[in-house]
Amino acid sequence: MQTRHPAWLPPELLGEVGSFLPCSALYRAVCVSRYWRATLLASPRLWDDIFVFLNDKRKDRWTDVLELLFARNAGRPLSLKLGWWELNSPRKDWVALHSVCALVALHMPHIKSLSFDIPYRHDMLLLRTPAPILETLEVDNSSGEGILEMLPVDLFAGIAPRLRSVHLREVELPPRCPALRTVTKLVLDSYFALRVSHLPSLLVHLPLLDELNVSAGDGYDFHESIAGEPPSELAIDLHLAFGPGLEFMLALFPRARAISYDFNINEDADEPDPADVDAAIERAIRTVPSPKSMHIRWEPTISRFPVLAVVLDGRKVIERAELSTLRPTLSVALVTSIVQSVTNLTVPEELWPVFERCPLRPSLDVTIIVSQAVPRGYTRDPGCTPKLHLTAPSVKKSIRTLALARPYDCLYGGPQWILSASLLQEFVANAVTPGSLQSVVLHGIVLDGPATFDRVDLAALTVADMMSPEVDADRRRDELEDWALIL
Repeated sequence: MQTRHPAWLPPELLGEVGSFLPCSALYRAVCVSRYWRATLLASPRLWDDIFVFLNDKRKDRWTDVLELLFARNAGRPLSLKLGWWELNSPRKDWVALHSVCALVALHMPHIKSLSFDIPYRHDMLLLRTPAPILETLEVDNSSGEGILEMLPVDLFAGIAPRLRSVHLREVELPPRCPALRTVTKLVLDSYFALRVSHLPSLLVHLPLLDELNVSAGDGYDFHESIAGEPPSELAIDLHLAFGPGLEFMLALFPRARAISYDFNINEDADEPDPADVDAAIERAIRTVPSPKSMHIRWEPTISRFPVLAVVLDGRKVIERAELSTLRPTLSVALVTSIVQSVTNLTVPEELWPVFERCPLRPSLDVTIIVSQAVPRGYTRDPGCTPKLHLTAPSVKKSIRTLALARPYDCLYGGPQWILSASLLQEFVANAVTPGSLQSVVLHGIVLDGPATFDRVDLAALTVADMMSPEVDADRRRDELEDWALIL
């Protein structure tokens, strides 16, 4: 019996495999063999997501390659993302860019998501063409020449009935734009001070707005007097980056349903006043009254320092806060006022000493994220997995289930971390009221031997690493960006 080459797969199975590949991997897959090429190119649904970077040195091939990709898509609903590779190019070829925009404009009738950070001009043809099925728009002008541009008033010729989400970076909102009347989520982003005193008058023309996300590297610019500016009447979810002018920004939205804060502080900015930081963190934590669950967990970041998020009842109220920023504010008094109703708690080991000094509810479900620090005297060896060192608690709590978990992105190699069984026994003996513990779960952690507890039938169970939807989404987004096609 003749065995087929491993590269041969039935067309329907090969098409299914292709649907899981990022853009650039899919582009490479068509080069495996003539059979793969014919099969993958004949599957339009594999080309529903196109993500390319435009390289200024290869502008002669931009439209040819894009036309080929559009042809493979065959008019199906399309998600298109265009990036700019030569960020420091001294001169932009607007003629070549105009050809790309004109080509994209021809396909606007079947584009459902459009994102581009190519050099921006408000008179781009693709922004003046009707977009009947467009749901998401992202415009990034950070690769521009320092000139603050504005979306055209006649965006999409006023025809974008399905547009729901708009993300603008270094681009201003126009004073009145019919195409934005259906938008429910708006993100305004700037690396500099963002002029926001006129926001309420602009948002009047977005009657369906439900969520506003504002991020400004240098804070909020109120160089124009807001004395005569009436506050917004919108009852929206407000997500704000911490920075100078935050209090004035909050005053513009007194009816905000919920407020969350991003503490990713600009490294080049002046050191913030600790009192302002403390007030913002406390305000954020108190936005959810009587929460049933409280999760403080590490987040993905490109920063030099790990950052934390605080999630109350499934709603993220704080994100990208460094431990050194969050820990001083989490006093025993503040934590006590919050955890009275909490039955499910996740906390890093570094913050557990604060919680153990607070009166917690009985029969609590606790997950402790073990420390990311390298134990003193340990020499890091990429070929081995270090043993963990837990800080011995001093106050016992009535804990029903205790879980120990690794951070989302382990700093050490190896499939699992090793924990001393005697150390775990000591930790449980000091942390848990006798007779209350019913379950011990170790996420991605194994013991170096058997552990015994006050209940004979109780054993530590090792399971897979604990993940969160936010972490998975960020990781998937990073993978897609790593696999974009460079034209």
